[in-house]
Amino acid sequence: MHHFELPRRVFRYPVVEYIPLPVYTVYQGPLPEASAPEPAGASVSVFLDPGEMEAYLAGLGISAGSPEAPWSDAEEASGVPAALGIVAREACILGMVYRGHEVPVVLEGRPAWVHAALFPSRYFYKPSLDFLTFGPTGEPVKPWPAASVRLAGPLSPASASPGGPGPGD
Repeated sequence: MHHFELPRRVFRYPVVEYIPLPVYTVYQGPLPEASAPEPAGASVSVFLDPGEMEAYLAGLGISAGSPEAPWSDAEEASGVPAALGIVAREACILGMVYRGHEVPVVLEGRPAWVHAALFPSRYFYKPSLDFLTFGPTGEPVKPWPAASVRLAGPLSPASASPGGPGPGD
């Protein structure tokens, strides 16, 4: 879905101020029954290291192989990985945009579903990011933000914290 097709309620500022993020899907499909012991419900996890995302998916019983996006050989000199990973459980990622510290992610709920994707880090110009989740009509989805990521220095990975602090914290 193109960013201009996303619901207007997602944008706090004019649409032209947002950078659309290309989403490279590495796995999209049913959640294996073997992962049932983990709490049910929708969740979004963000990974600074695609290898960590691969391990997370393996823990769910999903073999997506070694996730590698088309731009992964263009790693920045600052040490930031060329791609970050995102896994949406019980949902499908419809689109992502970026402005300042915020990355609105539009999701469509799908029971027993997993969508894992990579997206380029080269667009991020702030050292920390809040991933805000929205439904297909633009309504905020709780928890909000779904995840916070801290990129230390100009843009080098330091930590990722799923379900991190809320806006203004």
